[in-house]
Amino acid sequence: MTIAPTMKILHGPPGTGKTWLAAREAVAAVEPETYEQWKSGALDDKGILDAHARLVLAGRIKWVTFHPSYSYEDFVEGFRPVRKGDGVTVAFEVRKGPFRQICDLAAGFPDRFGPPEGAEVPAIGGSKTYKVISTNDQGWFLRVRPDRADEVSEEQEKFVIRSVIEKAAAQGLDPKVFSIPGKGKEVKPSAYGLAGDTEVSTTELRRMVGRLLGVSSSDLSNSAHFGAVYAFIKEQADTPPEPVPSCLVIDEINRADLSRVFGELITLLEPDKRIGALEERRVHLPYSGDDRFGVPSTLSVIGTMNTVDRSITAMDYAMRRRFAFQAVPPNPDLCPADYGGVDLKAVLTGVNRRIAILRSRDHRLGHAMLMANTLDGVRAGLGLDESAESRLKAIAHVFRTRILPLLIEYFHEDLRKIELALGTRGRSFPPATEKLLGAYSFNDDEISRFDELVDADQEMMAEPAEWWDPHSQKFSSEAFAAALGSMV
Repeated sequence: MTIAPTMKILHGPPGTGKTWLAAREAVAAVEPETYEQWKSGALDDKGILDAHARLVLAGRIKWVTFHPSYSYEDFVEGFRPVRKGDGVTVAFEVRKGPFRQICDLAAGFPDRFGPPEGAEVPAIGGSKTYKVISTNDQGWFLRVRPDRADEVSEEQEKFVIRSVIEKAAAQGLDPKVFSIPGKGKEVKPSAYGLAGDTEVSTTELRRMVGRLLGVSSSDLSNSAHFGAVYAFIKEQADTPPEPVPSCLVIDEINRADLSRVFGELITLLEPDKRIGALEERRVHLPYSGDDRFGVPSTLSVIGTMNTVDRSITAMDYAMRRRFAFQAVPPNPDLCPADYGGVDLKAVLTGVNRRIAILRSRDHRLGHAMLMANTLDGVRAGLGLDESAESRLKAIAHVFRTRILPLLIEYFHEDLRKIELALGTRGRSFPPATEKLLGAYSFNDDEISRFDELVDADQEMMAEPAEWWDPHSQKFSSEAFAAALGSMV
């Protein structure tokens, strides 16, 4: 079944679940049948998260986070310093960024050279099977049980040097060159993929191969594990690419200069410009020199965008028209109607309505901050029990540490607007003797001295009152519950 690529940006205020939704949308783009099972209830939330983790591990879903200094060299390809084998010399090599990596995978080309960790590779012309324990830039660690009739032999570990395999691959050698018999035999080089039909000793043949690979002929004795890895790579190279649905998730996509990050690849994102499409386009990549780079039709791109950080209208139009935009607004219905005796669903609805009027819809509060599981986590972190007072303390902690700092930033410490947004303007909450938020103000003497320099209407917020500090002995659950009631 052909799956049309998803090109979507999830946008909304902070805390509305954009990243949460992006993980599930990525599964939908790669394995739509798994996503449909989750949507229908046949698969629980853990099930789809397990599917997401599996696809990330396989490389078919890749996450990146943009930031203001993110560049084309980070995203597509660029020169990167690499320490050479002597541990001292540093050279610069062209390295693929996450976009090129997932494009290769989506096009069906392997994301890595050689067998991955956990793979099993059979020996050439024998019954041994090597298991890849781990792999790094230097080579592959293998484990094998010796091929003996008894069953008491212990497993052995072998190491395959990557540079030797790369030289063999570059020269197109046959994997048999790593399985040349021992002394005392005469063989034809052509039987091992080399030039020559005149028989030579196996010792001389190993010397010939050693010179080609730049290693000692003694290194080619008992080198069947090299042949097993090399045969896997040869088969990997000879296998026609089979495109697979893959997805790149770009968190905070609007925080980078998108024209600078994508460069000439902006055109290739359009479905009708993908590989195999009617209007297929290929471009030249300046660092690697690849003249035929294209974006496969099996690659989806999903972005998340915090509308408080930067408006959608500030995004490059060339990028905007290549994506569908899906709003992810606050959903008060996901907040509890009774938590510590308070209707947080109504609280969030009321506060967000006033923020939308005073600032904008993009500055509303996300429901994630006031969901029951969030508050339960806060309560557990504070070491509180399950009483109503403890639940109110958890709410107070979220308001003081997450919601109030946002409002201070949104309204530039203007106490009047902060109180209007909260709905506590001009109200007091007995038995507390202080207002929810205190104000800095000039006394009469200062006003007379400063005269026209004083803006009598402006109030700057002072420290929040102690009676709704969950860490204070003065915390008043009665007063705080009344304050929350006024926010509806």
